[in-house]
Amino acid sequence: MSYTIDGHALGTITQERINKDAQLFQMPLPRTDSDKLIALDLFGVQRTITLDAVWTVVNGDIPTFLTWLDGLVNGEQITKVYATDTTGTSYNVFVNTVDYRRAEGEVNLITYSITMLEAKQVTS
Repeated sequence: MSYTIDGHALGTITQERINKDAQLFQMPLPRTDSDKLIALDLFGVQRTITLDAVWTVVNGDIPTFLTWLDGLVNGEQITKVYATDTTGTSYNVFVNTVDYRRAEGEVNLITYSITMLEAKQVTS
């Protein structure tokens, strides 16, 4: 399987979670069962993509990989293209969070997670 952000390989993906949420406004009516729930589609749909991955660093060059990973969340984002073989689809995304870990004694191995939101670039 191949997973990339703007063409940059993401290593070994151990889990890909894609959640599409309608964010429905929900109003249960007092003293009624669930079939009386009022639901309104007011807020639009949101897709969240979460990856758990392992990156094997070539030649122990951990700082280069971590600099790239940190740069995904920089306060001045533009949309990036996330491509996945799982669905054969590409998504325009903003990277919401990056979390990485390195176990003691693991010289060339970084375990990390990335959470992305499918989004359209808005320009002023």
